[in-house]
Amino acid sequence: MDKETQGLGVTVDKGLTQMIAYATSADALRAGYGAYRQQVQGDLAVGQRIDGLYDDLLGLRTGLSEVLVDIKPREAEEMDRIRGRLAYEAAAVLKQREKAVRLRIDADIVLQQSGEAGLRDLYAVYEETVLRSDLGVMDIYWERTTAVKEEKRILIEKKNGILSDLDQRFQLIRKKVNQ
Repeated sequence: MDKETQGLGVTVDKGLTQMIAYATSADALRAGYGAYRQQVQGDLAVGQRIDGLYDDLLGLRTGLSEVLVDIKPREAEEMDRIRGRLAYEAAAVLKQREKAVRLRIDADIVLQQSGEAGLRDLYAVYEETVLRSDLGVMDIYWERTTAVKEEKRILIEKKNGILSDLDQRFQLIRKKVNQ
């Protein structure tokens, strides 16, 4: 039981680790184009476009971190709800046990059967609750991750377009300098 509940925390922690990796790659991207930007100081529009794209990327990174922070309380709420349901089911099993003793029926057989049935029911409810919880967390994470990947793809396309424009301009400059 504890292994399943710990698995939810691992999912959120994995998301935080991925967010840090994205942040590191974004910072590396900005550092990488810094030297290139110094070579093109005359064209401020290109530098401003690149800065705008980087700022967009930072906004996406912030949005992702907010989503991951939102997941933690939801995870805690789901775990509290699961624990409440488990306590309820455990109380139901105890009630069944008390009934068997009061009726003075063969207690061993009744307890064994009621315990097994209660635990089967409890396990089924627990599995269903954990599955729904996992699916909810994964749906939120998947939606945000997909949005971030799409925005990242768009930013990379914009960056490649800008770099292509710059290369074309420099080819003209190089041709004129070599003449």
